[in-house]
Amino acid sequence: MCGRRSDAWLCQPLADDADTGPGPVHGAWLPPLFAAQYAHYTEVVAGHWNKQGKPAVQNVLHKA
Repeated sequence: MCGRRSDAWLCQPLADDADTGPGPVHGAWLPPLFAAQYAHYTEVVAGHWNKQGKPAVQNVLHKA
C-alpha cells in the first residue's frame, strides 16, 4: 500500500502526534445520559438480585 505515490502520506507518521503525546481528557468519562441510564440499571439489577438471586443462592448454600 505504501508503494504507490498517492498513498505515501499514509506511511509517514504525523509530526504532531509524536511530539505532543496523548492529550488531556476533557469532560466526564460517560456522557450524562449514559451515566443516568447506568445508575438506573444498577438499581434495577440490585433490586432483582436482592429479590430473586440472593435467596436462591442462600437456599443452595444452606442445602449443600
